[in-house]
Amino acid sequence: MPEKKNVSISDGGAVAVRPLFLYEDDIVPFDDPGEFVFQYVLDIQSGQIKPVIHTLADFQEIPVKPARAREAYKEGSEGFDLWAQWTLFQAIVTHETERIKASEEHAHNVIRYILTNCLSEEDRRRIVTVEDLQAVLAVALVTEIAIEEVEGALASTFQGILEWAAFIASTTRLAERQGGSVIYSSMGSPDPASLAA
Repeated sequence: MPEKKNVSISDGGAVAVRPLFLYEDDIVPFDDPGEFVFQYVLDIQSGQIKPVIHTLADFQEIPVKPARAREAYKEGSEGFDLWAQWTLFQAIVTHETERIKASEEHAHNVIRYILTNCLSEEDRRRIVTVEDLQAVLAVALVTEIAIEEVEGALASTFQGILEWAAFIASTTRLAERQGGSVIYSSMGSPDPASLAA
């Protein structure tokens, strides 16, 4: 478990802040709307349907809304194309606004999580200024990795590899003590001839 760190705050004292654990910052879900996809196109070479992602950077200037109603223009006319551009721009603006709102909501949820889980209740009540909050976040958001967490993750994910690595290390040490060496084949197992030497 990461050790708590003392952080000076505006009341002249300090609060004890626990940095987030490895992967703990993923606990607060982020409902990201993703990129704005207006249409899909068929890639002739691969046969796959791919999304066409649009951003505000696609526009060199803000499209002007045409004076007449969309229905007044024939498909393929300049007015019809202007309507299409203006509609696409408005859709992107709406989408990006939603993304910003989602990001802000996620940031607020992360702050709530940190205040609830990384500070004692008594210390939490002492966070009263923006500077206090920034100081707490600066410590809490620096994820520390405890060696036990790394060992646990490696043991559960790569147990066979770790056992093989231990075997390789022990056979190499044994061969060196006997004045020889171990040659490993391309498959990773020792060459039997080198073990017999």
